[in-house]
Amino acid sequence: NSQSQPMAQLEPDQQLYKISRFPTSVMISGAIVTCINIKQCKLDVLPATIGIWFPNLKALKLPENELPELPASIGSIRSLEELDVSCNKLVKLPATLGNLKELRRLSFGNNQVVSIPDGLFECSNLVSIEAQDNQLTSISARLARMTTRLVTFELGGNPLCPAEAKTRAKR
Repeated sequence: NSQSQPMAQLEPDQQLYKISRFPTSVMISGAIVTCINIKQCKLDVLPATIGIWFPNLKALKLPENELPELPASIGSIRSLEELDVSCNKLVKLPATLGNLKELRRLSFGNNQVVSIPDGLFECSNLVSIEAQDNQLTSISARLARMTTRLVTFELGGNPLCPAEAKTRAKR
């Protein structure tokens, strides 16, 4: 069976590229991209239609940038397994994250997020949430019930926890 599988990766060399805007030129090839890794590039906005352009994306890694928000279209990337938006300037996560049925790992530590969308309980494959050092003051009962299936759930450094506390579940 010689079906071609998407396999391109977008990983700019951080030493060569300091971008603040998403390189729209790669969107033309979006259907074959399975991993986007843009770290420490001062990226401050994602295209509103990113979820439409990258339908086969498995990993979206955007740590250590300056993103203030994530577009709702991220919830359209049905194949997404890993989302890392740690160390940005996020204050909220899109409710559409609950559409990501294949999501296994969500990392949004070191932001200013005040709540976790209830829709995350719909992500039945989710095994890791790293939410440390945000502004979380509470967790919904539905999300709390979900923690029994998580391997990692990090909440330390949030107002709901003492600053020195680390909540980490391991099986």
